[in-house]
Amino acid sequence: MKPEEFKPFLESGNICFVPVDEEIDDRYLAWVNDRETIEHLETGKFPSTRAALTEYVKSVNECPNHAFFGVMTKNPVRYIGNVKLGPIDWINRTAEYGLMIGDKTARGKGYGAEIAGLAMHYAFMILNLNKVTAGASVDNIASVKMHEKAGFRVEGKLKEQVFHNGSYRDTVRMGITKNQYLELHQNGK
Repeated sequence: MKPEEFKPFLESGNICFVPVDEEIDDRYLAWVNDRETIEHLETGKFPSTRAALTEYVKSVNECPNHAFFGVMTKNPVRYIGNVKLGPIDWINRTAEYGLMIGDKTARGKGYGAEIAGLAMHYAFMILNLNKVTAGASVDNIASVKMHEKAGFRVEGKLKEQVFHNGSYRDTVRMGITKNQYLELHQNGK
């Protein structure tokens, strides 16, 4: 089933979240096999087959410790990527956040911050989590800035954490708490 055939689960001004079905959309399969798209993602080390990607989506959808959505633009209606909260630690009320904007024409248009904002609304106001964390390679400046725009704060740096393009790179760890999120939204951001 194509993401366009789903009714939105969550929506904001320009985007909405829909379920990701196990009948893998050809666009998603192409994105996870495009080096430029996945170069900064943890999963971007090996090519993926349709069967492997189907199994991944099935396992995430069946796990109560993950929330996984396709991201659609509303006007025009277009599938542009995926967003995930997980694993979710229900005792400590924390989750890791991840985003992939696979549609290259949708990059640099402000969707990333809007997607992060909608995901944080879901995390804090619906799931009642207390903190969401994310990571990025220090050379992925666009990702770091997008997270900061969405309210994440850099909490630390991990030295030589990832191997990328022939050398080890540092990563930054970022986080946002529910109180920080509420403070941002009380101040009109």
